[in-house]
Amino acid sequence: MTSPTTRTLDTNLPADITSFIGRRQEVADARRLLASSRLVTLTGAGGVGKTRLALRVASDLTKSYPDGGVWWVELANTHGHEAVPHAVADVMGLRDKPDVPLPEALVEHLAGRQVLLVLDNCEHLIEACSALIHDLLRRCAQLHVLTTSREPLGITGEFILPVPPLSFPDADSETAPDALTGFDSVNLFVERATAGCPTFRLTRENAPAVVRICQEMDGIPLAIELAAVRVRSLPLDSILRRLKDHSSLTDGATRNLPHHHRTLRASVEWSHELCSPPERTMWARLSVFAGGFDLDAATAICAGSGMSIGQTTDAIASLVDKSILLREDTAGRVRYRMLEILREFGQEKLTEAGELVELHLRHRDWYLALTEHSYACWLGAEQPAIVTRLRDDYRNLLAAFTTSQGSPEGADAALMMASALEHYWLIRGWQTEGRHWLDAALKQGTEPTLHRSRALRVNAYLTALQGAPGGRPMISEARSIAEELDDRVELGYVAMVGGMLEMSDAQLPEARALFEQSLEVFQREQDNVGEAYTLVMLVALAAALGDNALAELCHARCMALTEPRHEMHLRGFSLWGCGLAALRAGDTARALELERAALQLKCGLEDQLGTTLAMEVLAWIEVAEGRDERAATLLGATERLWSPMRMTVSSILDFGRFREEYEHQLASRMNARAFEAAFRRGTRMSLGQALPFALGEDPTDEPSPLTPREREVAALVAKGLTNRRIALELTVSQRTVEGHVEKIMTKLGFTSRTQIAAWAAQRGTS
Repeated sequence: MTSPTTRTLDTNLPADITSFIGRRQEVADARRLLASSRLVTLTGAGGVGKTRLALRVASDLTKSYPDGGVWWVELANTHGHEAVPHAVADVMGLRDKPDVPLPEALVEHLAGRQVLLVLDNCEHLIEACSALIHDLLRRCAQLHVLTTSREPLGITGEFILPVPPLSFPDADSETAPDALTGFDSVNLFVERATAGCPTFRLTRENAPAVVRICQEMDGIPLAIELAAVRVRSLPLDSILRRLKDHSSLTDGATRNLPHHHRTLRASVEWSHELCSPPERTMWARLSVFAGGFDLDAATAICAGSGMSIGQTTDAIASLVDKSILLREDTAGRVRYRMLEILREFGQEKLTEAGELVELHLRHRDWYLALTEHSYACWLGAEQPAIVTRLRDDYRNLLAAFTTSQGSPEGADAALMMASALEHYWLIRGWQTEGRHWLDAALKQGTEPTLHRSRALRVNAYLTALQGAPGGRPMISEARSIAEELDDRVELGYVAMVGGMLEMSDAQLPEARALFEQSLEVFQREQDNVGEAYTLVMLVALAAALGDNALAELCHARCMALTEPRHEMHLRGFSLWGCGLAALRAGDTARALELERAALQLKCGLEDQLGTTLAMEVLAWIEVAEGRDERAATLLGATERLWSPMRMTVSSILDFGRFREEYEHQLASRMNARAFEAAFRRGTRMSLGQALPFALGEDPTDEPSPLTPREREVAALVAKGLTNRRIALELTVSQRTVEGHVEKIMTKLGFTSRTQIAAWAAQRGTS
């Protein structure tokens, strides 16, 4: 059995696309400041390299934050005061919890953890970033923050580290190649030029021109890279001449800008001038994307109006060659993105061309179609790809939703998009985020349409999952609209969500009646998605009722619908519910089989809620089987997974009573110190460590809390050696051995050498 691939919980730093050049002093200064202070802001002009410097510093410091990790928050395409805490919560995997403000939830999560939080591109959100960071630093004593911004945040205790341009030779510098290696701007130019033209070399003959280009670009990395990419098609003297021409042409809009800004603007304008007309058009049109995009989206949105699909594809390839676009390959998927400065320039050109509104509408329609397709194809093998695609394009989805909200005719589009993301909200655990979108769409689209009914019942469903009030009025209105429209399928979904609301209020007989009503509708109307969903609800209900026969029956019917289609989401929850029912019936072997299968499926979808629920029941199975130390360790591991979701198993219907029961059994058999030690080991496990442990791939491969020397001492204790004999064996003092034994007892929660001997013998420690 192979563990599912999962993303690490400890960092989300993006990978470097190109090599990092120079900046030794700045890297050292930033690391020194972060060691002595808790907020450091890298400031500087656009294109000067703040982001790359922050990424290098953060990468170097990952091992300094083993408890909470290093987290990267990209804010370039984030807008609005409330969006900043959402962006931070998103990258840290924090899930929604009703009635808890997100900033407060961030404090709860970060308090007591050693975390480095990196916020990139704060300049357009200074007030929002300042307010959030100030609150987090004040209340989370071990939090450190690194930000990049064109201006300081203005917070007390902020250390400002200006990021200067790269070093470049002055007019009196020697231009021999060997003498130029000490200048970072020259090294950057040569490396980027060589990447585009492998035959390029810095020679005595071309060195003066390279020096003058670096001088003309003021050592600004982005400007140098845009110039270096031209080496493949232009002689150095021609590049230099054109750069000088553009630098001398300042209009009213740029004349009053600082020199570095004018230099970068000249470089960008020159790069634009050297593009062909199709490339210029594509540069402008691609600026409509928020974040990255793929070729399908680019051709669908940007082709037309004088640009064929072939021209669009060719122009994108050329813009990659010219470093206007960055190509990113991740797990076999190719995506593109544009640096924010170049995107801003493209937006200017798109506005000048009079295409801004049209392109935004094309963009909205494409992503509306994407969400509708994702919803329609959910019950099938595409699920992992759908989740990945929606996650990668989430910024574009938000931009498209915002476009829909900006016009009265967009009301239906907003309702359709928000409700079509129902499955995505569940997978990500973003119930509050989904409800926010749905509330906004419902305020805009008030006509009694099918789209409104659908949005109301999805909103009620998310509300029921959170155990929050307000779901019943929404489902009542949805039912009225569906009845008026005589839409039987929608009435089936309304009945199913009504059953969820009854479950949330512990009205289990009423819930069962509604589920059976919806199941009858879906079977009659041949709606397989609705039928599978309702069967999953019935499995969960059966587990809560303790009706193992009902759980097995509904699970078998659900599997018959989902397994041939290679569906994962509903199948995983059905396995989980049936496993819990089997455990309650005393069939631990069956329960173990089902829960491990559920865990595999849920991890494959990166479904954190489903993953955590499966691991929770696996811990209960270990209790029932008498494997107390493994049970306590797994409970600790689930505690770490529940934390970012701001949930516990107690908030999932009535299942909290089961955890209380198994914890009571565990407490009656384990002493408090041993339980606490095993539980603490679980809380220190990453998901990558906890998964194979939970799946039983190597029962002896539990991460040991002991050092190699302590394991050696434990093995000798297991052989019956006294402390004096162990000291002679290891050639150390007896006092040293006594210290090791005491630490072993403390870490494992033991009170005797006999317990150490049993622990070591069980694991074959040597």
